[in-house]
Amino acid sequence: MIINNLFSCESGRNEIEKVKFVAKLSAHELPSENVSGKSIISYFGYTTDFLLTRGTSPKKWILVGAPTSQDKFQSSLNQPGALFKCDPFGTSSSCEQIMIGRGGNVEDRDYDKVQIYHGKDKGWLGASLAVGDAVLVCAPRWQNDIEKLENQTPLSHMNGICYEIPRVLDPSLVDKYAFLSKDKDQRTLNETHYYYHYMNGMMGLSRKTTCILEMIIKDLC
Repeated sequence: MIINNLFSCESGRNEIEKVKFVAKLSAHELPSENVSGKSIISYFGYTTDFLLTRGTSPKKWILVGAPTSQDKFQSSLNQPGALFKCDPFGTSSSCEQIMIGRGGNVEDRDYDKVQIYHGKDKGWLGASLAVGDAVLVCAPRWQNDIEKLENQTPLSHMNGICYEIPRVLDPSLVDKYAFLSKDKDQRTLNETHYYYHYMNGMMGLSRKTTCILEMIIKDLC
């Protein structure tokens, strides 16, 4: 397995320690044989990144995206994608799925109280992944099913969505960003119909984090 995107902004880790870690990692295969949700079509390993958790007992993880995997926490969904944490020096069963939401395709509100209706099926969660001050993982094929919000004819917008996870990997602290907070920037009214500018924006198809991830996201919104 090719390990890419391994270095992010890791405060306090010098370059020599990074090189030592990669040297150790190169002698091991990432555990993947018995991952829950993994299958021949899950694209397990499509994205990877390195995470050193913070706290009194820091832990090293390899984060692995599987953008067409099933989600054991949302079994009603069809291949929404999943994110796993793997012990790089563990056994073949040492990968665990990280819970990122568990409500399925339901009405919700994003971080800025904007009403959305999740269309997570085949959303490709894990197609992009990066670690900075927090973990950023995106589902660029996520859809906002606005017909269920506005009683329209079938219409879904493939806006894409990203999730920010604290480095402690606490699922109760996950923030979601659909970047739909400025309604005037999302659609234009022409007589009696709205025309949406970003119906297929696929936000999150690529990503870049910095050590000030939260500040940048808030500025963009």
